[in-house]
Amino acid sequence: MAIPDYVFYKDVFLGAEILEEDWDRLAARADERLAQLERAYTVTDPTGCGREKTVCAIAEKIGDAENGDVNVSIGSVSTSRKAAELTDTGVARIAQTYLGVYRGVPHGCLP
Repeated sequence: MAIPDYVFYKDVFLGAEILEEDWDRLAARADERLAQLERAYTVTDPTGCGREKTVCAIAEKIGDAENGDVNVSIGSVSTSRKAAELTDTGVARIAQTYLGVYRGVPHGCLP
């Protein structure tokens, strides 16, 4: 499966958290995590570019975890917290934003 390039990340996904020099490494790790999910679940891509967007979102979360602290702001209150490592459940939640993720056969595909 093709991993999206940095131009897709910046121009289509509208990403701004990952530097170009870090993209290939983080995108490859994100693609591996998504491939694990695809082996365990039925995954559909109704939009045609959902897989690429999912790789971008996972790559950002992996980058956050590697960098340590994440700044969180709510209104005028801002704090910093330790970024959590991305769990399998976290990968599935991200994937559900852009892809159809089903255990078994997706609804509507049965005869």
